[in-house]
Amino acid sequence: MRQVINKIYIQTELSDKYRVFFQSRPYIFQYCSYLDKEPECEEMLTPILTEEGVCYSFNILDKNDMFRDNVEFSLPDFHSTSPRKHWEVESGYTSSEIDTYPRRALRVGQKNALYVILKTRKSDIEYECPADESGYRVILHFPSVFPDVTENHFTLPLRQSVTGVITPHMIKTSEVVKRFDPKTRDCYFQSERPLKFFKVYSQANCLLECKANYTLRSCGCVGFHMPKAEGTPICLMEKYTCMENVEWDTFFAVYNDYSVIEDEGKSSNFSKCDCRPMCTDISYRLELSQNPIMYTPGMSVKLKDREEFDKMHYSILILYFKTNHIETRERNELYSLSDVIANFGGLLGLFTGFSILSATEIVYFLSLRIWGNIKLFGHWSGPIQK
Repeated sequence: MRQVINKIYIQTELSDKYRVFFQSRPYIFQYCSYLDKEPECEEMLTPILTEEGVCYSFNILDKNDMFRDNVEFSLPDFHSTSPRKHWEVESGYTSSEIDTYPRRALRVGQKNALYVILKTRKSDIEYECPADESGYRVILHFPSVFPDVTENHFTLPLRQSVTGVITPHMIKTSEVVKRFDPKTRDCYFQSERPLKFFKVYSQANCLLECKANYTLRSCGCVGFHMPKAEGTPICLMEKYTCMENVEWDTFFAVYNDYSVIEDEGKSSNFSKCDCRPMCTDISYRLELSQNPIMYTPGMSVKLKDREEFDKMHYSILILYFKTNHIETRERNELYSLSDVIANFGGLLGLFTGFSILSATEIVYFLSLRIWGNIKLFGHWSGPIQK
């Protein structure tokens, strides 16, 4: 989630002594609950650094589970949450334990929703923020995917309550398809596509890494939110135009650029990024409804008194799963060799009365029968009648 009034300021000098980042205002969270429990919002939401500034994430992997050891972080205290426990990207939860991370959605329905109330002081509203948008940006993503808040988000407006009903869709790939080339099946398994900065492969992570490499090549620096090796400079405002050109130039995403796993010792650093989807992935279909927030006596527990309510712009986000099962699809081989043989024989049998016995007879009459007639009678067609 991102509040449009939040900003990150970077001093001109980016040495450790002079680097200053101002975090998001901590008072934006009024109330949080999940599975009908009410933990502190700080315990449930993790601050991370994205292209839009400081965002708060629920159920994202810890930086030690997402990034490799060679990554240098601009804000070392950010992106720190519970370590991964009883969960794998491709196989999902590996244990029936309730105490896992990412957290499990044990029950469905609005009573067990992720319920967050955010507050914005009216005096803090900055109308020079993104045009035609006020409030917060929300994005749903896989726990191992680093979110791109500028893409595929929906808005949580001020003074509005937004309810999202989530239906997950899972796509898997059979082991039979694994023997095909990734270009043929158009996806990667985790073991097939190592990344330089990310431990976990995803198309979004691959594109972010590729974009970081392209930015470093074009501008000599990277964005403050991008993964980077130790000592890589961060782009200042003087590089704003260069980074904006990189943002508009989508050429890097498909064609020539530094490879995300290119060896620096090689003479040529040009290769395709080749960021294909994951062979095992989960996407989320979202049904949204929206209502204005009105102060009622029953809301006094969560929103305090009426006087404070009038000084604030409140926003309520409610997210819950619609059903307790996942709709699953599987990539599989459309026609195997046995299928081809069976279909070929079936079609021939249907239209010509053909069978395996017929094929054997054809071979016999065109080879062994002719050879036997020549040997016995001196003529390919057998004895000659006079």
